[in-house]
Amino acid sequence: MKIVFSGTHGTGKTTLLNVLKNQTSLINSYEFITEVSRTLQKEGKVRINENGDDQSQYAIALKNYEIYSSYKNFISDRSLLDVMCYTKYLYDHKRCSKKCLIFIEQLFKQCNYDIIFYIEPEFDLVTDGVRSSNIIFRDEVKNCFRYYINKFNIKVIKISGTIDERLKIIKEEIKNHFINLLK
Repeated sequence: MKIVFSGTHGTGKTTLLNVLKNQTSLINSYEFITEVSRTLQKEGKVRINENGDDQSQYAIALKNYEIYSSYKNFISDRSLLDVMCYTKYLYDHKRCSKKCLIFIEQLFKQCNYDIIFYIEPEFDLVTDGVRSSNIIFRDEVKNCFRYYINKFNIKVIKISGTIDERLKIIKEEIKNHFINLLK
């Protein structure tokens, strides 16, 4: 099963993934994938946030597609939905080409994630030295998520609340998905 957390930066995706990783009763034998964009940035391969460009978005998209294609069962704190939304933001601000955006849209359409947990911003951004602290940027990316969820009729499970409230929803949805697979 391919499970992802999607949403703008600073919504708690990686935190949830790390907490869930330590509670493996429902998710034995899963790969946990975190920080793809940050890892590529640390390796000097991409620029992220408002500074992304075609080269960066292609690299991030292809890495996410490689993960999608390589693992039967994984949980990730990002997906091609995220890459597509950030690329749309960059395209809207003339930092990415239409060709790049269309390529990533097509790549996303090839993926069939089993569960997409979608998280909208609920809290103030916490500066960590990597993520952008620009609220306008975050809000515009949030609008890109809304745009694509509607445009492509993407089935997402919206989660919100405290970590415990979010984990309860996540565990219940994963359990329900397993039960439905057995039917």
